[in-house]
Amino acid sequence: GTTGGPLLNMILRPIGTGAFHCGVEVHGWEWSYSDIQGSPDHVKSGVFSCEPKCCEGHTYHETIFMGRTRLKESEILSLLTAMEKEWRICDYDTITRNCCHFC
Repeated sequence: GTTGGPLLNMILRPIGTGAFHCGVEVHGWEWSYSDIQGSPDHVKSGVFSCEPKCCEGHTYHETIFMGRTRLKESEILSLLTAMEKEWRICDYDTITRNCCHFC
């Protein structure tokens, strides 16, 4: 997906760069990290899930196969729950701590 807009990425993609959204699909869900603008004050984690290839505000472009997990879905959810403490909304940074770093 794109965060920088289709025109920006059309220019930057041929030289191997761009402004992209990144998510990891596992057990039928796409997981990622964002500063999630408009989240209620009680929401501290920037970790979120959505239907694969359907992240709101982004345009799907491609899938890169990274292998399969041996973890059960319950183990993945436990891992993500633990990661939520380290991936807080307030720590998000467009350049140094974003969805690509999370993935």
